[in-house]
Amino acid sequence: MSKFYITTAIVYINNTPHLGFIYELTGTDVLARYHRMIGDETFFLTGSDEHSLNVERRAREEGLSTKDFSDRMAEVYRQIESRFQISYDRFIRTMSRAFRISSSGSSSTTTSTRAPTKAGTAHPARSSNRTRTCGTDSA
Repeated sequence: MSKFYITTAIVYINNTPHLGFIYELTGTDVLARYHRMIGDETFFLTGSDEHSLNVERRAREEGLSTKDFSDRMAEVYRQIESRFQISYDRFIRTMSRAFRISSSGSSSTTTSTRAPTKAGTAHPARSSNRTRTCGTDSA
């Protein structure tokens, strides 16, 4: 069994989701489902980026704190993903404590997620082995 890791771009949540977001999300979901179907250990990551001036501006325009605005918008994105039955394993938010800890390089994180074990990417049709993962070992 191979391991397969896939992620979407983490979106700025300063506005409601648009068609391009849904297109990327469903395409990524199709790949994740395919790899699960053929027996690969698959990890699908998606999420939101709350650290931009546009997010701060939109929050101010709506009279909300950046955190309150981000909480509301992250929920909008999660509802869209639920409506489309997206099969992600983890939804990450850049405002979350777990993200700040893992981004700082600390060895102790507050989340438990599976991680790919081999570095590099190989196209399945061009590779003699079945390793199709991105990322590095975090164990």
